[in-house]
Amino acid sequence: MANQARLILLQPEGTTSGFDWTGKLRDAISRLPSVREKVTQIVEFQRKAEWGKKLVDAGYAMKPFIGALSIYSSDVDGLKELISTILKENEVKDSSPVWLVGNDEDKITKTPKDPSKPLAKFMALIVRNPNLTTQQFHSHWSGPHAALFCGQSVSQEKVVIYKQFHSSPEWTKDFVQLGLSIAEFEGVVEVWLETAEDVEAVFCNPEYVEEMRPDEIMLLNLERSGIMIGSDSVETEKFVAAS
Repeated sequence: MANQARLILLQPEGTTSGFDWTGKLRDAISRLPSVREKVTQIVEFQRKAEWGKKLVDAGYAMKPFIGALSIYSSDVDGLKELISTILKENEVKDSSPVWLVGNDEDKITKTPKDPSKPLAKFMALIVRNPNLTTQQFHSHWSGPHAALFCGQSVSQEKVVIYKQFHSSPEWTKDFVQLGLSIAEFEGVVEVWLETAEDVEAVFCNPEYVEEMRPDEIMLLNLERSGIMIGSDSVETEKFVAAS
């Protein structure tokens, strides 16, 4: 799904949503032919609170979100029409969700050992080091940093999928004007592995910590960045967009 526009909803923990975004999104897609021609998939990610304790011990900060919902479209206009329609038709009083909009870059893509089994998923919600410009951040993250991660022996052995979500400042302005609350994160790291134990094996590996951490310190604001670990829902819904 690289090069498609992607809208991500992050649901904070400890809040009770008074608005069914998932239901409203699916209903609007089913009713709007122009949107249905563009939206390709809705993916639900559910955090597993019991996973990742070793990563916390290793210094990673867990972000207080219970999950994420991603909507993919062949272009950003499909997402804007979808959201604007929902907001026009409904009084949305729930201000707890926060959003991101941008697109993905695929870095590693392999076939899982058992395609029918849900993969464990590591998500890092990242904030740019303020010493870097937005352009410097995205360029280094997409290039040298990704190459460093992909070159790790443990990554080559255990990582099934590795992708980066890059937020778009231009698209973000459009969705702020529509009325969405935008999260501070400028990117999302997503890494799929066969098991939760593999997540710990990669991100707690001494080689990884020694070689990756200096680059992370240079690239990120580690105090404001953080992670979630869980899996994508097997009930993920796919749509067939027009070519």
